[in-house]
Amino acid sequence: MAGLLALSGQANAVDLKVSGYWKAYYAEKSQICGMESHGTMSHGQAAMHIKFVVGQPGLLVQIFKTSWNLPDGVKVPIVIDVDGAPTYEVEATGYSGKETASLVEWKIRSDDAIPFIKRFAAARSMSMRFQNGNEAPWAVNLGGSGAISLVMLRCIATFGKPATQPYGAPQASKPTQPYGAPSTATQPYDVTPPAQTQPEQTPPRREEASGREGRRLDLARLRDAFAPADECPFKSPASLTPRTRPTAPARSR
Repeated sequence: MAGLLALSGQANAVDLKVSGYWKAYYAEKSQICGMESHGTMSHGQAAMHIKFVVGQPGLLVQIFKTSWNLPDGVKVPIVIDVDGAPTYEVEATGYSGKETASLVEWKIRSDDAIPFIKRFAAARSMSMRFQNGNEAPWAVNLGGSGAISLVMLRCIATFGKPATQPYGAPQASKPTQPYGAPSTATQPYDVTPPAQTQPEQTPPRREEASGREGRRLDLARLRDAFAPADECPFKSPASLTPRTRPTAPARSR
């Protein structure tokens, strides 16, 4: 598998929008809404993906590099800083990437997903420092992340539920018995739990309601031409080559 195709990990994905160093995409076969950036840095090509997988909680963050050679399941602690905000640490996991370049990934919980996307959209840069090994720190340019985050959220609102089916799952019938069950023992207190009250529901704002009505994305309208960026979004102490729109050379077998 070649170059950026090996890095992307999402064959046949549809590009929804490109802004700055980032693009939003939707992979119908694997049901993934994602954001991605890539570039050429020392010793190989690198890419970062932020994915929402339909039917799975939270977000999945993956970083790839063609020069990595990772064993499956290796722990990779990373310290992350977004635009000078307080740093946080993740215990990521590495994989050999049999069908892609080697990658490192970690999950973002559902409760943290929206705050993460908001911070990501508003920031200009992200740094990642690898606590083990000899990989130099990454500085990721977040130019364009604001517009791309909005498109990804709309993708999630549109495609974010598993496909429906025209049949119901079979229900297991309870076995019958030739006798009556004994009556429940009485109690000197009311064992019926009090009825739970429901909080007052406020109608959603018009833009929120319209975004979740299950409307399909107009892919043709959202798809932009993928123009090459002027420079690589990933920077490290080593010298970098300018980012160009690469072709995918065939990997020798």
